[in-house]
Amino acid sequence: MTAERAVLGMGLPSFCLVYVRDVPAKKLIRRLGIDSNAPEPRTWSDSDSLVQCGRPGSLLRFGTAGRWSFCFETWGTATASDGGLLMMSAGTEALSYLSSGNGMDIVQRWDDAQPAELFEPAALGSLRARHSHPLRDTAQHHRNALADPHRGRHRT
Repeated sequence: MTAERAVLGMGLPSFCLVYVRDVPAKKLIRRLGIDSNAPEPRTWSDSDSLVQCGRPGSLLRFGTAGRWSFCFETWGTATASDGGLLMMSAGTEALSYLSSGNGMDIVQRWDDAQPAELFEPAALGSLRARHSHPLRDTAQHHRNALADPHRGRHRT
């Protein structure tokens, strides 16, 4: 049994969602080394039925939203890896959210095949950034605007 299936068996979801600016979905597929003629349109449940327990591999779903293409990966973390983000972000920007299933969430921003920003939203001291860190700043702003459930007031 793979680690991903073991995690899912415990009821803890694991997935990665990557958005890439100004790269069509078919080109994004090719950047990951996948034959762009192989993917087929499928419903969510149809694609889930392709996953077989004990069989290694990720399930990748691709699409577009305006100027952004996206890849939603389950059963693996290849798209959140340095290699995956390097290939997808070449000449553009990529935003990645990884939910590992064990409580660790990682947000990354890559600019032109270089890591620009990485942090765990729930861990204040986890920021690693080359220069500016707009994703982390925005997440922190929204986090501070939420009421602290332990104190019943806004965080400072």
